[in-house]
Amino acid sequence: MITHISVGRIPALKALIPFIFGIICYPIFIEYGWPLTIILVCCWIGICVIHCVPWKLRKRLAPSLFPILFSLLWFIGGIVLSYHTDLRNHTNHLSNFLDKSSHWQGILKTEPQKKKNGWTVQVEVIGSVNNHTVTQAKGLVSVWLKDNEKVNQLQTGTSILFKNKLEKIVDNASPGNFSFAKWQAKKQVYHHVFLYEKDWKILKQPSQYNLQVYLSKIRNHCVHVLENFIPIKSSSALAQAMTLGIRSDIDPSLMQAYSATGIIHLIAISGLHVGLIYLLLNQIIGLFRIRNKLCNLILLLSGVWAFTLLTGAGPSVCRAATMCSFLVIGKCFSKRPQTLNSVAASALMLLLIEPRWIYEIGFQLSYSAVLGIGTFQPILQKLVYLENRLLRLLWDTTTVTWSAQAFTFPLVLYYFHQFPLVFWASNLVVVPMAACILYTCIAILLFSWLTPAAVFLGAILSGWLHWINEWIFLLSQLPFAVKKNVFIELETCIFIVSCMLLLAFWLVKPSKWIIRYTFLISIIWACSQTLQFSQSLKRKEVWIFPEEKDFSAWLIIKNESRVIFPYKSISPNSSNALLSLNTHPNSIALNTEKDITWSERNCRILVIDDEKSFNNVLLAEPSTYLIVNKIPKKVNYSWLKINRAATLVWTPNLSSKELWKWKKAADSLHLRHHSVPEQGAFMMEY
Repeated sequence: MITHISVGRIPALKALIPFIFGIICYPIFIEYGWPLTIILVCCWIGICVIHCVPWKLRKRLAPSLFPILFSLLWFIGGIVLSYHTDLRNHTNHLSNFLDKSSHWQGILKTEPQKKKNGWTVQVEVIGSVNNHTVTQAKGLVSVWLKDNEKVNQLQTGTSILFKNKLEKIVDNASPGNFSFAKWQAKKQVYHHVFLYEKDWKILKQPSQYNLQVYLSKIRNHCVHVLENFIPIKSSSALAQAMTLGIRSDIDPSLMQAYSATGIIHLIAISGLHVGLIYLLLNQIIGLFRIRNKLCNLILLLSGVWAFTLLTGAGPSVCRAATMCSFLVIGKCFSKRPQTLNSVAASALMLLLIEPRWIYEIGFQLSYSAVLGIGTFQPILQKLVYLENRLLRLLWDTTTVTWSAQAFTFPLVLYYFHQFPLVFWASNLVVVPMAACILYTCIAILLFSWLTPAAVFLGAILSGWLHWINEWIFLLSQLPFAVKKNVFIELETCIFIVSCMLLLAFWLVKPSKWIIRYTFLISIIWACSQTLQFSQSLKRKEVWIFPEEKDFSAWLIIKNESRVIFPYKSISPNSSNALLSLNTHPNSIALNTEKDITWSERNCRILVIDDEKSFNNVLLAEPSTYLIVNKIPKKVNYSWLKINRAATLVWTPNLSSKELWKWKKAADSLHLRHHSVPEQGAFMMEY
């Protein structure tokens, strides 16, 4: 609970804010990594000099210079750390060996994950092999493996040798849709490769004394125990997800239902599970009446981190364990622990380990939820006093849910473009049951040797989980369960989060500076919205969006959009893209002819879709944009000299061989071109 907010008592927050700004500004200063490193050293020297000068002079200089140097130190530190942890800036990054290497040596970073027609795994490249010479290389690669028997021998830490050329992951996503390239880039994975059985071999298996191998054996044993004593398959899969973080066996429809009702956090090991483990350990340690605070601290942290390692030490559970550790340490060594300082310190430590975690959705949601619970929940809790324990538990659960949602809903709208409207009903039932489910799973694992007790507990747990699944399915089927297609800009998201934070500060301690800052950010947000609206009134654009082996072209004038080609219903991909561009999609086509698509003033768009349209293009006037969707059987690329289109646009309907021929012809004539399947959506202004 945050009872008082004083920046002087929150040193971690004073360091965290400029450090985050430094990480965000890193792309701007990416070319100045080493000069900024020198400036960082100078800042350190400046701070040391201030502390070494005589006391009277230091008393004059410190109040004005020290805060500036301190903030500058952390700001530049964020840039410098991002620069040095970016693998692309290393001389031995694998991108420098793409044309020199015939084989690659790597180590599996993750367990193979089953997909539709194969397996995917992340591999850390450690060597480039050329003419039997191994050169040290560094980088991460996303590997797709064709289904075969050798895959079953793979595990985390296995060393493999593989060939085939590494391909760069291209960003071909439309606006408002999921971008696989950006998602992988956040993990510093910029290349991928497709391997068949003959393209790779196992060099070495990890040692049996390896910690990851040992923990993997324990997890497999726990999975086997839960499958044996929980008879219903869907209930067993949910128990594995809640206890061990294994979600591979959960039915996709059930996963979608949990997402639609706002309780996806239940099946992703996170702060809820770590908090329950902490409460359980605290109660167990309390039974032994250990008075030594340090001993209690060691036991608590050991238990929390043992659970973290057992669940696979994923990013979400590591964040939760780190946050819990700082909160427990602050409570142990401080008579009046500052919750906000402990939370800020945990975030600072995680970002010092990996600065790019600031861009992860889970990182942002975790700390937003904790901030909301720490500020709003105590205030909401005091609004209603209930003597009945059951009613008080339900009210506490409700206040925690609403407090967390208050800070996370802007991020949910910005990233997922939807919001679960029945989150309060689902969390009201599921969150109190989560403790019972998790503790019962632990009891089954501990007493699996006592078969009658384990069978009894498994039957009870199976019934609970089956009832919860039915409740969640019922809620997800309601017509108003989810509000979809809600798109907000980054500026609006930041504005809402800032307002919620200032409101929390105001409720804790009203102050004039809060009113001033609220007024300031409101003016800034209003100006940005006004500027965007004025620009949209002048907007005249044509967008081409990639579809599944097809494309769609749309005309956008102001805030209205019309389909140009083809004349068909709006796909979800196009709908999301248009909504993200602040337009209202309309399925009324501007034309019904597939030959000459559209022209206005100095902009002329032609489409080659069949033999007839190709012949029409040959007879037509030179076009501004030429969209190539299908290629006739016999085509001579020399006709491009006659019909010199300003820009050629290729759609996903073309094969890689056809695309290569078109590129070669366009490059020989020095024509601008854009490949939608490789480069994503294409926008043209007129």
